[in-house]
Amino acid sequence: YLTMERSSVRYNYVAGVEMSAISDESAPQITHCNVSNNEECGFQLSGFVAPEIHYNAIYSNGFTGAEYGIYLDAHQGTDTLHAENNFWGLNYDSEETIPILIYDAHDAPASIHAYVGFIPWLGDMPVEVPNP
Repeated sequence: YLTMERSSVRYNYVAGVEMSAISDESAPQITHCNVSNNEECGFQLSGFVAPEIHYNAIYSNGFTGAEYGIYLDAHQGTDTLHAENNFWGLNYDSEETIPILIYDAHDAPASIHAYVGFIPWLGDMPVEVPNP
């Protein structure tokens, strides 16, 4: 069980936050964090891990061109991961543009069995997030 609050997770080689679980018993909570400028993605989640991701700034991830804020890697857990009320970056502020930053069952239905719920989202960076 993990609770991460008011942390800055930036400039990592692959993913800012990488999590995996072999059962669905854990319920990590990630709130008011700055998860940005990571080389491939902000969050890489696999197995049965299903964190609650709320009130974070998740932007400018993916120097290699992938640019995923959340990347589900062969995820077999819950039907919907809760990532509501996050700031996704400038120009990523609509129901059409935010999914570009999410790799989930929409992108690979044969291997991923979960969707990332992002509605509602924030139009500006949350006040309690560490400054960039």
